[in-house]
Amino acid sequence: MRPPVPIISVIIPVYNHAPWVTEAVRSVLAQSFQHWELLLIDDASNDDSWTVLQGLVHELQDSRVRVWQHSHNQGAAATLNEGMQQAQGHYFAILNSDDTWHPERLAYLYELAEREDWDFMSTPVELCNAEPHWQTWYQDLQTHYQSQHDFLGTLWRGNFVISTSNFFFRRRVYEQCGGFSEWRYVHDYEYLLRLSKAGLQLCCRWDAPVVYYRFHASNTIREQPYRALHENMQLLFDYLPQLQEQLTLSHLRGAQQHLSNLLSYYHAEWQTELHQHLVAKEAELFPLIADRDAWIRERDRVITQQQQHVKALAQNLAGLQNINEQQQQWVQDRDGWIAERDQHISTLQSLVEQQKNWIQDRDGWIAERDQHMTTLQALTEQQQTWLNDRDNWIAERDQLIQQLQIERDALKRSRAYRLGQALLKPLRFGRDRLWRKKWRAHHA
Repeated sequence: MRPPVPIISVIIPVYNHAPWVTEAVRSVLAQSFQHWELLLIDDASNDDSWTVLQGLVHELQDSRVRVWQHSHNQGAAATLNEGMQQAQGHYFAILNSDDTWHPERLAYLYELAEREDWDFMSTPVELCNAEPHWQTWYQDLQTHYQSQHDFLGTLWRGNFVISTSNFFFRRRVYEQCGGFSEWRYVHDYEYLLRLSKAGLQLCCRWDAPVVYYRFHASNTIREQPYRALHENMQLLFDYLPQLQEQLTLSHLRGAQQHLSNLLSYYHAEWQTELHQHLVAKEAELFPLIADRDAWIRERDRVITQQQQHVKALAQNLAGLQNINEQQQQWVQDRDGWIAERDQHISTLQSLVEQQKNWIQDRDGWIAERDQHMTTLQALTEQQQTWLNDRDNWIAERDQLIQQLQIERDALKRSRAYRLGQALLKPLRFGRDRLWRKKWRAHHA
């Protein structure tokens, strides 16, 4: 079963309004008239708007709410036209994502449209956080409309509808006149003039529930005031010839007043921008001036200090000259010392050469000594061999002598030896006597 066709299609274009979009959506949900669909279109916001919208849709779980996002920013006019193309309701109502509605607004406008067959309807606007000049300008337009009840006449004096958040119109208006034109700042104003040119029935009911229009730093009208004022004037110049058949002298006077106000605003914006530029320049220059003054003070301090140094240097110049003379004497002394040192160096070089010769002689002597030692070592080894041989010969001789002594002792003890000794004793005695006689005769 297909859902019933909604009576009113509410279109909310969203762009970088994360702090306020929830309040805008809840003001639609709070409407006493509930036969609506809600189309939420995020125009590629670069803040958290899309995340906020997704959270809201998940929380609401309401089939009347549809939401989608652009891949790139298309602008307010294109986003609103896309919303009207997708809308299914018999009436269209627009609410910007930073504004809100009174809870009875849709019910009031729907009943009025059904009863009196208006094509386009708007209500009063409460300007939230607006500067005093905005309040004064809007009250003047409100007073003019309430006294004249001439929508086009008041519209020529200024866009008293204020915003597309105050647009409530039938589907047939869109089908007959199309969507918004690609004006950056006055697409709502241009649409109202186009509807007036088409001869449609437009009204503003000042006794109706209000639209809450929020002033803040991100309002489109604050984006580039010069361009917005230029667009507004260009729009009036474009539509003056197109609406000439519908314009009265009062309308033209209103247009004259409007253009005069725009020129005043342009001049005021120029003065404001000039003042801001001067303030910015002052903010830029004052630190530079302060730096310059500080630099001058530092330069003067350095100059004074340098002058004191020059005076001190002048006072020390005589002392430096004496020091220079003393230094020259030191240089002469140093040169003499260098000459003595060079002489000592020559002497030392001669001694070094002599020492080298000594070392060479010593090395030759050491080589000869080593050779003699080698020879002595060889002789020592040969002598040791001889000593070993001698010790062996002496040991053999001692052994032989010992053997002979043993044999002699054995012979002496033998009978034959004793017999021989006894036989030889007279002979030996006679020999001794003869030898003594010869000795005496020799020494006599």
